[in-house]
Amino acid sequence: MLALDTILIAIATIISIAGYLPYISDIIKRKSKPNRVTWLIWSILGTVLCFTSFELSDYDWMMICVPLVYMVGPTIVAILSFWYGEGGTGKFDIFCFASAFVGLGLWLILDMVVLALWLSIIIDGIGALPTIRKSFVNPKSESIIGWSAFSLASALNFGVMFHRFDGTESIHSLVYPLYLFVISATILVVMLNQNIKNLFYDLNIFSKKGA
Repeated sequence: MLALDTILIAIATIISIAGYLPYISDIIKRKSKPNRVTWLIWSILGTVLCFTSFELSDYDWMMICVPLVYMVGPTIVAILSFWYGEGGTGKFDIFCFASAFVGLGLWLILDMVVLALWLSIIIDGIGALPTIRKSFVNPKSESIIGWSAFSLASALNFGVMFHRFDGTESIHSLVYPLYLFVISATILVVMLNQNIKNLFYDLNIFSKKGA
C-alpha cells in the first residue's frame, strides 16, 4: 500500500503538469503572454534549484518530482515566449536580467551548494518581478488556472517535504519547496486582486471613479 506522502507527491506532480497544459495552450492561442525575461531565468535557475535541493535533501527522490516539472515546464514556456511572449527590451526587464546574470556569475564562481541555493532563489525571485508586475497591470495576460494549479501543487509539495523532514538532511532542503509556493501564490494573489476588482466593476458594486 502506498504511503500518504507518496500519494500526495504524485498528486502534486500531476497538478503541476496539469497546470502547464492549459498555460501552454493559452500561450499558443495567444490568450497568455509570458514574459521572456522571467521564463528564461526560470528555465535556467529551475535546473540549478532542482538538483541543488535534491542534493541537500540527501538524494530523496520525492524531493525532485515537483521541481523536475518546474525545470521542464519553464524551459518549454521560455522557448514559446520568443514567439508568443512579451517583454525583454524594457529598462525594467533589462535590469532584472542583468541582476540575475550577475547573481548567476557569483554562483558559478563560489561553487557552494547552500550558497548556490540561496543565490539561485534570489535570482529566481528577481526573474519573477516582470511577471508579477505584468500580472498586476494586465492579469488577463496570465493563466489563472495555471497559477492556481502551481500554487496548489507547491503547497502540497512543501507540506509533504516538511512532514518528511527528520533533521538528518539539511534544513535548507525545505527552502526551495517553500519558495515555489510563495512565488506562485504571490502571482496568483496579484492576479485575483485585479479580477476581483473587475468583478465588482461588472456588478456595479462600486464605480471605477471611486476605486
